[in-house]
Amino acid sequence: PEWFNHPKKDWDRPFEQRVDDGYTYFEWSHSPGHRTPNNAYFQWLHQKGMKPEQWAENRPSGHSDHVYHGPDSERHQARFCVDKAIEFIELHAAFGTAEPWVFSVNPFDPHPSYNPPRDYLERYLPMVDEIPLPAWEEGELDRKPAYQKERYESGKAHSTLGWSDRDKRLVKAAYWAMCDHLDAQVGRLLEALERSGQRENTLVIFTSDHGDLLGDHGKTVKGPYLYEGALRVPLVLHFPGVLPAGRRISDLVELTDLAPTLLDYCGLPKDPSMQGRSLRPLIEGPHDGPWREDVYAEYYNSNPDHPPLWRGRVRTRAHKLVAVHGSDEGELYDLGADPGECRNLWDDPAHRDLKERLCRRLAARQVHAAADPLPPRVGVF
Repeated sequence: PEWFNHPKKDWDRPFEQRVDDGYTYFEWSHSPGHRTPNNAYFQWLHQKGMKPEQWAENRPSGHSDHVYHGPDSERHQARFCVDKAIEFIELHAAFGTAEPWVFSVNPFDPHPSYNPPRDYLERYLPMVDEIPLPAWEEGELDRKPAYQKERYESGKAHSTLGWSDRDKRLVKAAYWAMCDHLDAQVGRLLEALERSGQRENTLVIFTSDHGDLLGDHGKTVKGPYLYEGALRVPLVLHFPGVLPAGRRISDLVELTDLAPTLLDYCGLPKDPSMQGRSLRPLIEGPHDGPWREDVYAEYYNSNPDHPPLWRGRVRTRAHKLVAVHGSDEGELYDLGADPGECRNLWDDPAHRDLKERLCRRLAARQVHAAADPLPPRVGVF
């Protein structure tokens, strides 16, 4: 994208503008690459007596130009985040207050650069050749919106053009290793809740804001690509004695459902501005029929790109449609026959009726997302 060619100082802001989010305690740390005095992660490293050259460096792994050795676990940004959460949890217990609390923990990983701690990556090296290759069919981009092929052939913007199969497998191994490291940090968090006597009355939600394409369709990371690898994220809830343990639910849900769910379990009403639904009836079940008929996602020039890119997506259990707004291009997939989303049916005459139905469904979801629910309508006019 055009903005990517600008000097980094023009698009990489050292401090994000904070909105009125309701939190009384706040530590700012975005990417470990944001080396500014405002980044609480680097303040934490400094307090540990570490010099700048010991901070968040990437060291060549020697295995691939796209995989690095990142900071060891003791100096890692994920450990910093969890250390701060544990500090809060233990202080809350020490004061013995019965006041309820909510705490958000937002580690940067797993996220490019692909740079797990060295010992976590090395666990995967003996099995690299067994790791599945990304979803890719030769010529698939010829049948997809033009910008996808253009970006792939540019060799930029997270393209895997020129990568070897081993490169692709090693990137996936590095990402898995980053997930393993995060899993260990989440374990430390749960142990702190247990030690402090708060685990039995704490609802823990584990999720993410996005996934990673990991080479699928010739791309890594995310962007204006509404593939499942980027959109489908984990959602794990843990509440001893309240939520049924070990239950796996396959229904379609959206991240907009999380805030109403939290309020529901806290005995508070849903704010009228929220468009999601509490998942409590679904979780505690049984629930008759599908929870949602479809799920919605959008990409509205969020980078921003030049020229602007506007995408809308609707997905049912069986099919998925992506509309490229401002053009006649789009994507249509039969997820049963093509779970890897390699065969675009957008221009297939045999699927014209399906495409029309999903376009109408997408339009309905976009209207619902755009309609401002505030102020609540209370009168005829």
